[in-house]
Amino acid sequence: LSLWEMLFSDDESPPDHQTVLVVSTESKPLDVTMADMRISAKRAREWCRQAGIPAGESVALVRIPGTSEIPLAVASLALMASGVRVVLPGAIGPAGLQEVLRTTASRFVMRSGADSHPLKHRAARTAHVILRRVCGELHLPMYSLERDLDWVGPDDGAMSDAPPDHRSPGDVLVFSTSGTAGKPKLVRYTAHALLTGAESWRAAGLMSEELAGGRSISSTISHSMGMRNVLHAVWNRCPTILVQPEWLEERPTRLVQLLERCPPQHITCGPALLHHMKLLAGSSKRIRKALGSLRCVVSSGAATGPFDGGTWKGVRLANAFGMTEVQQVTNTLVGPPSPIPGSLGSPLPGVSVGVRFSDNENRSGRFFVRSPFAASGYMGQPDFGSWFDTGDIVRNEGRELRWVARAGEDFFNTGLGIKVSDQELRQTYSALENSVETLVFCGPTRRAGIVALVFVGDEDPTDSVLH
Repeated sequence: LSLWEMLFSDDESPPDHQTVLVVSTESKPLDVTMADMRISAKRAREWCRQAGIPAGESVALVRIPGTSEIPLAVASLALMASGVRVVLPGAIGPAGLQEVLRTTASRFVMRSGADSHPLKHRAARTAHVILRRVCGELHLPMYSLERDLDWVGPDDGAMSDAPPDHRSPGDVLVFSTSGTAGKPKLVRYTAHALLTGAESWRAAGLMSEELAGGRSISSTISHSMGMRNVLHAVWNRCPTILVQPEWLEERPTRLVQLLERCPPQHITCGPALLHHMKLLAGSSKRIRKALGSLRCVVSSGAATGPFDGGTWKGVRLANAFGMTEVQQVTNTLVGPPSPIPGSLGSPLPGVSVGVRFSDNENRSGRFFVRSPFAASGYMGQPDFGSWFDTGDIVRNEGRELRWVARAGEDFFNTGLGIKVSDQELRQTYSALENSVETLVFCGPTRRAGIVALVFVGDEDPTDSVLH
């Protein structure tokens, strides 16, 4: 099966009425159906033909802050289905964006948000200026996903839905990691790996409506969890809600409207989004009511999720382990329920996990993963070997593993799914570090955040300048 065949495969429901993505634009709510996805795929193939972009070439898709995630989600699958390598740079910074575009040899840049729409968000205006400047310096043409790809236009019947003549174009997706151990890495994925991951979830029973196959909420599309969630929505022909990150704090009413239009049954995402959902539910009866349809919540990226049994009664809570490099590889929903707090759960079908023990009792050691749906490798570097070193330390609890810590002190996990680089912290507080005896950062074990221990020596700890 290819991505194109997945999009155009027939099933029992009429394709025109199969909603797979639910979003809200600046002006109105919007449902994206399988028919829309198929039109977009055909238009993307035609656009690539006219632009002279063969399979394997790179096109960077950039979301301007404050604009909808929907064009990125639709265009990503449409272009990948044509064999084009889609590059999702993540955060927009002048140096980082330029390096991503150069490293991936991107031929074109497509941005979200038509040029005719006013950029009201301050971060959007800044990002747009950076994007135009970088594209100008690299002599790369920039297009609008809505205007130039025109995925919302009607199907005139002139475009063919026959599969592309290539079968294995190589890497079709490049993610940017969070750069927790220095600068971000660019991770390469093949279509085969993405589809094998979906098949593994199906074989594990996770695609049932009672678990992870029902209506869902998606994190940002430029993260591996968000892309997987959109792919699974198309795979299952079941809608997912695309939440713009800025709305969680700036436009919660938009989120309420989306939740009421499509009450979710499942959430798998980092603890940061789950934490926001919990806070919003505590402050809004409408959100609590809309989230009353939840059946399953999975926290991926921290030892335990921020949900407790009293938040929504009857919701099945689970933990999972995954990285940008390997996708989700273990889940406590696989196999019998785990009595061990912080358990990583059982491996998904096809996945093997291993521990290189570092103590005499063979209780703790470094965590390795072998997966048929892991990434190919980092951009510009050789493919990964059979086993991937996650850089995590786990503890053997009999027949289960529990996450303990990172092997090196290259970053701190805030407990909310947000990782902060030790190097970045020390650069930010370099002036303070130079004026005190010692500055130590650590991650607390039973609460969220980062703790800074400042040893002031002879300085007055109450001094306002020091504070």
